[in-house]
Amino acid sequence: MMYPAIIARYMVEGNMSMGEPIDFELADAFADFLPRFKRWIEHLLPPGGPTAVRVRLLGMVHCEGPQKMSGLATALGITARRVTALADALEEEGLVARGSDPRDRRVTWITLTETGVAMVDRLYEAHLEAVAALFDELTPDRKAALLQSVRELSQRLSRPDPDVRRGVGRLDPAHTPPVRLDTPDISLDDLRAVFPGV
Repeated sequence: MMYPAIIARYMVEGNMSMGEPIDFELADAFADFLPRFKRWIEHLLPPGGPTAVRVRLLGMVHCEGPQKMSGLATALGITARRVTALADALEEEGLVARGSDPRDRRVTWITLTETGVAMVDRLYEAHLEAVAALFDELTPDRKAALLQSVRELSQRLSRPDPDVRRGVGRLDPAHTPPVRLDTPDISLDDLRAVFPGV
């Protein structure tokens, strides 16, 4: 999904002085790629199997160990009520177990059962093989470059020092002109796909 008219107009008006044109094309390409990748990942899940959010919850507990219910809500970007409902369902299926924190009774921990561990292992192996196939057509050099770039970006987003992350993910309304919807290569549906609040 490219918005060349927006990019060109911002550059002409001097609103993109903080980055190179390729930076904005990358931002636009990621906005297009990430939703497609998410839908494709969800399509890989076996019919009748666990939903994507269940797999994410199980995967997080599997990879990072027991998790607080409140922490799962934050990490998964869902409400605490939704986490409770998911935990209820997964507990009924014998995939997770809940336990209280002896130091704070208000805290509930989620752990995987043996059945849950075995199911996640099976799903992850199949998932890894399917996702790896996406990169089949890239040359070894391009794969290595992509891997390095993704790791560097992940590290940058994980840095706790605000000075290091200055400017990342921040919009300055004073320097963000309104988008003109009469631009011929942009539709409201296009914008809503990237900015759900539009």
